[in-house]
Amino acid sequence: MLPVHGAHRLLRGRAGRHGQLLAGRLREPLHRGEHQHERRGRLPRAGQDLPRGDDSLRHGAGQPQHHHGRGQQPRVQLRAHDHRRVRLHADERRGLVRRPGQPAGHADDRPAAKDRGQGGSIGGYRSHYDKATETARAGYYSALLTDYGIRAESSATPHCGILRFTYPEADDAFILVDMRHTLWWKCRWANLRKEDDHTITGYKLVQGWGAERHVYFVAEFSEPLDDFGIMEGGKRVCYDTKRFRSDCEAWGEDLKFWVRFATRQEQQVTVRVAISSVDPAGARGSLHEIDGLTFDEVRSRGEQLWERELSRFTVEGPQRVKETFYTSAYRCFLSPFLFQDADGRFREHDKSIGRAEGFTNYTTFSFWDTYRAFHPLMNLVRADMSADVANSMLAHYDKSVERMLPVWSFYGNETWCMIGYHAVSVLADMIVKQVPGFDYERAFEAMKRTATN
Repeated sequence: MLPVHGAHRLLRGRAGRHGQLLAGRLREPLHRGEHQHERRGRLPRAGQDLPRGDDSLRHGAGQPQHHHGRGQQPRVQLRAHDHRRVRLHADERRGLVRRPGQPAGHADDRPAAKDRGQGGSIGGYRSHYDKATETARAGYYSALLTDYGIRAESSATPHCGILRFTYPEADDAFILVDMRHTLWWKCRWANLRKEDDHTITGYKLVQGWGAERHVYFVAEFSEPLDDFGIMEGGKRVCYDTKRFRSDCEAWGEDLKFWVRFATRQEQQVTVRVAISSVDPAGARGSLHEIDGLTFDEVRSRGEQLWERELSRFTVEGPQRVKETFYTSAYRCFLSPFLFQDADGRFREHDKSIGRAEGFTNYTTFSFWDTYRAFHPLMNLVRADMSADVANSMLAHYDKSVERMLPVWSFYGNETWCMIGYHAVSVLADMIVKQVPGFDYERAFEAMKRTATN
């Protein structure tokens, strides 16, 4: 992931200082994966992601419908939150989608709307956006949704995400939450609850590349949830004279929530979100991470966190070399991903609830891809994180029925993707480099069991 030619000469030390890294030395786009999914507005190894989802997603085994910057007008599929991020396989990575809109008179039928082609207005969960007004920086993303005249912004903390929508004047602006939305795979069950005048909570079980993925969330809206609705299978949830049904809670495979409100010109509406693999209480506890913080304060803290990470390096050379190096370092520090609540609880490999004691639990270990360069680099510049990775691997091993270290773990699941058992190489390099913070004998036993099972 680092520049190949001369990289050993550019790495000068662990704690070098420099100025204005974020503004001047990260090249845009900061990251675009193989399947055209942006990684913008993220923090280092964060458990919350607020990417932009282009509608250039691959369909079946085909290629992307289009590539931005090649003549087509770009479209954006709005915002999502969850603990995932897998760069190599487009799957159930979208946790829930938040779609801001204006006007909202069609909030009920827009989910069923069909894309009406490249030109003109489009339906569904997407809007054209203006790349000339798009901004992508470490820990921050912004785009103008030109179909609605809405500015959408996102930022994050390690456990939380925050969205800010700037609306035009309207009597019926709205935000829609779609629990069914996933990439390629299935939402097998979901729940939505309106808890109070500003808060909704929910749950979804996704079956996909990670065979059993539990996602709980809490979302707090700055606007009161006075005019709202929950839809199940395209129908409004309400008392229907046939059976008692609450209009504040629903279960099913196809749930949506919408809230409608009036806005002044340039009025800003924020949504604070946290997720958990454990339970709603875990999400609520993590949301306290941004109590009392404004969107701009969250963004500023994110920039400071990125500055601290990137300041581990001092680079000598022309500006282009610095941009290449720091952008590559930025991508390195995006992973692995935090997989625990603020109280340390997480869903173990056997789906029981564990607690990280004395370490930070991470997930999404693509060891087949990362054992050669990424982990040896982290052993040099972030030995503390490497120890957390080792302890997370051993926690997985302890709950494995095969008594094996992770091959390609995702959200607490084992995907068995790729050949070999590269976790052994990762741990061996940590031991040789004398990375402190984990039990070498326990790790060696796990390495032997993995190699012989």
